[in-house]
Amino acid sequence: MPSDTSAQSDDRTLLQFSRQLADWDGWDGGDTLFDTVTGLHLLRTDLAAVKAASTRLTDRLTKEYARGTRHINYSFELVRREPATKKMARVVRKDDVVDYGGYRLCRRGMGLVGYVTARVPSLGARSELDLPDAYNWAIPRLDRAKSTITRIGRELRESESVLKDRMTAIAELAGWDGRALHLADGAIISTTTERFNSETFRTNEPATWEKLAITPRRRVTTTISIEPIGKFKSGSSSSDEFDEIDGE
Repeated sequence: MPSDTSAQSDDRTLLQFSRQLADWDGWDGGDTLFDTVTGLHLLRTDLAAVKAASTRLTDRLTKEYARGTRHINYSFELVRREPATKKMARVVRKDDVVDYGGYRLCRRGMGLVGYVTARVPSLGARSELDLPDAYNWAIPRLDRAKSTITRIGRELRESESVLKDRMTAIAELAGWDGRALHLADGAIISTTTERFNSETFRTNEPATWEKLAITPRRRVTTTISIEPIGKFKSGSSSSDEFDEIDGE
C-alpha cells in the first residue's frame, strides 16, 4: 500500500465500523462494507497465489529454453520475446524532492488518488486455490498449465474490479471520505490514498521540477513465452500473456 500520511487509527473493529455505516441515512440495504472488505481480502490472497504460480511457470519455461527446448508439443513452442519499445517520460521521484528541498517541497507533490485497500489480518494469507505447479507438469502439458493460470487470473481480476467499485460506492453512499483507517482489529481499509505524483509537483513547483526531472532508465527484460506454432512468426502475438496476471 502506498504511504498515506492522512491515515488514521480508529477504535472500532471492521464489523462495528461497517454496522455504523449501515445505520446512516441513505443506506440502500445492499452488501455491507464488512462483506465487501473481507471478500476483497480473500480474493487478493488468491491473486497472490496466481502470481506465484505464474512466476514458477515463467521460471520453468526459461530453464527449459536454456536447455534447448523449443517445441512443447505438436501445436505449441517456446519463443524468446523482446519487450515492446516504450517512450519514457521525464519525471521527478519523491526521494529526489526530499533530498533537494525537504518535507515542505515533497508535500507540494502529494495528492489524493483512488486506491482501494482491504486488509484483514485475522483471515490470514493462505489461498485455497488448486493451481498448477509448473515443476510437476510434463513439458507437453505446460501449455495447459499456462492456460489454466491465465484464465483463473483473468476471472479473479474481473471479480476484484467489481468489489473495488462496490467498496467505493459504499464509501460515497455512507459519507466516508475513503481515507485509510487502521481499525482496532488490525484491518486496514481505504478507497483513496495520498501519494506523491510528479505531475502534481510540476504544477505546484515548476522551477524545481525542471531542475530535478530525469528520464528514468528503462529495464529491458526478455521473456520466454508459449506461442502457437507459426503464429509468432507471422507477426502476431498471443493474447494470453503472463503480464495479464502479474497485477499492479
